[in-house]
Order: sequence, then C-alpha cells, then structure tokens
Amino acid sequence: MLNHLAWTTTILLLAIYCFVRPVSGLRHPKIIIDESKLDENRSVVIDGERIFVPKKLPKLTKIEKYALLRQEGIDPYLRKRRTASKPRRSLLDLNLLSDKPWRIQNTPSKHEFPLLKAPLMSADPHNCPEHFDAITEGRNHRTYIFAGEYVYQIWREKGLQQRAGYKISDLFLDGPRRVNAAMTNLKSGVTVLFDHRKVYRFRWSDKVQRFRPARNSPQQLNQNITFVPRLAFQWKDGNIIISDGQKFVTYDPYWNVATFKGNITDYFPNIPRDAIGLAHNGRSAFLLLTWHNGLQIYDMKKFKIVQEYPISINDYVACLVEFKKHNSILLKKPLKISEFSSVKRV
Repeated sequence: MLNHLAWTTTILLLAIYCFVRPVSGLRHPKIIIDESKLDENRSVVIDGERIFVPKKLPKLTKIEKYALLRQEGIDPYLRKRRTASKPRRSLLDLNLLSDKPWRIQNTPSKHEFPLLKAPLMSADPHNCPEHFDAITEGRNHRTYIFAGEYVYQIWREKGLQQRAGYKISDLFLDGPRRVNAAMTNLKSGVTVLFDHRKVYRFRWSDKVQRFRPARNSPQQLNQNITFVPRLAFQWKDGNIIISDGQKFVTYDPYWNVATFKGNITDYFPNIPRDAIGLAHNGRSAFLLLTWHNGLQIYDMKKFKIVQEYPISINDYVACLVEFKKHNSILLKKPLKISEFSSVKRV
C-alpha cells in the first residue's frame, strides 16, 4: 500500500508541477533575450540571475525535408499515403461483375501471429534487476520498463496500481530480446524500440492487448548515426531525440533518417547523462528515470532538474528481491509415483 502511495504521490507532484498555474490577474511578461548579448557560455544576467539560453533546434520545411530524403537515396513519394482521385463504384455495380459478392473477393489477407491464439502469460518469478535499461509511456497510458529480456508493465485500474512482467517478445510481437532505448511518438502513437542499432516500431492493439509491428519494421539504424542510442524522447516541438549521453540527432523513425546533429549540452542542458528514458512526458516538464534508479523532474523552461526521488526497484515492478528457483514451491519438480513409497508417514 505504501509503495502504491509513493508512486501515486510522485505522479501527482509532476502533474501539479506541469499543469497547475497560480491564479492571479498579473502575468509575468515574456522575456525576450538578444542573443548578441550572450557570453561564450550562452548565458546572460537578468535581474541578478544568470540564465542559460540553449540553442534552438532547426525546423525543416517540407521542401528541405524532401531534399534531405533524396540525398539519402529515398523517394519521398514512395511511402506517401495514397488519396482516392477517381470515384468509387458502388457495391451493386461491383456485384454485377461477378457471381461472387465483392466483399468476399476483396477480403484482405491478415498476417496471423500464432501467439495471438493463446492468452498473454506473465513471466516466471525471477530476481529483480539491479538497473533498468529503458522506459517509455505508451499511447495506452501504461508505463513500460525494460530490463534484460523482461519488460514490466505498470498501469492503474479502478484506482489501484497494477504491475505485471513479461518476456519482451511476448508483449511486443516479433520484437527484440533486449532494449537499450525506447520512446513513444505522442502524435502517431507508435512505440519505437532500439536493440543496439536495430530499430523496431510498434502499435498498441486494444483487441489483443499486445504491441503489433508497424510497416517496414525492423530495420537497421541509418549509417549516418554513428552511436548506439541510450536515451530517446520527444521534445516539446515534436522532434524525436536519440542520444548516447553526449551526442544527439533528431530522428525520423518512419524514414529512418537523421535530420540534425549536435551536442546534447548545447540544446538540452542539465539532462542527466545516466538518464534512460521518460516515465511521463508533460507539457512543461519531463519525469526522467535514471540508470541509478532515480526519478527526476526536468523543467523544459528552466532547463534543469528541479526535483529528484530515489526509488526501490521491487516497489514498482513485478519481480522478487531474492528468488531461488530450487526453493520455489511454484517451480518445484513434482514427485514421481515411485517416490511416494519412500516418503515416511508421521
């Protein structure tokens, strides 16, 4: 009960920090900073307080992005969604062309997954990991934490916190065995997983309660991206950022191209180098999870960590602190019939 209360309190504090504004008729005027007055560290003193002004990410126009895709050898119109330009025939006209109804002839073939025929099974009892590898909040408002070959799902149902652990390949169909970075596109709802330099894209299915692979997934990370992603998140302007802790690129998972490169300290100052992902993406703040098992609130306006909370792994995910397989009642090998005779009765 206390563990659930601690997690709920953390999320509540973030919600208050992100969304609650002081009720007042007076508003602070927007400060316009002349970049010519910035020093070599891109900082300026305003009202006795030194403010760091990070660089702004460039925004590509449609023409510039299409030109970049052509440089990568990609036809920007190849995967563009088609629009109907000619009038469609009515079902009555189509049925007259054949003896069979049109619906029967044109039923699309669906890709069947054998795993969907069986219910989703939780992972066997196992020891808690020492550290997490990646974290993301899905479009279904559930949090997914990756550690080794396991993924831990956290959600709320009827006001109570629920926890479950699965093998990654069971919850993410045709997914990777391990994940080193993860993020969810807030606009499209696509969850992106990185296994070293392999990129997987998934969409949540309410029907089967699993993630199903998106088109052209998986694929190798673009060769122009020279590092292995350790952190992935979506910035407030919609750009998807992947980083190794020092360098970063703005990444388009759909086209698998990097649209911009830079140093993370120049554009996202004070983000912890051991950050592994976002537990929650607010309007003005991030809830970051670090490799050293800490939750930190990152203010996107002040560009710094404003609050930090240490966590205990077994309090938030479905695992055991000390689990020995040979001592588990659930996994003990049943006795053979011949062995019952050797058991002495008291």
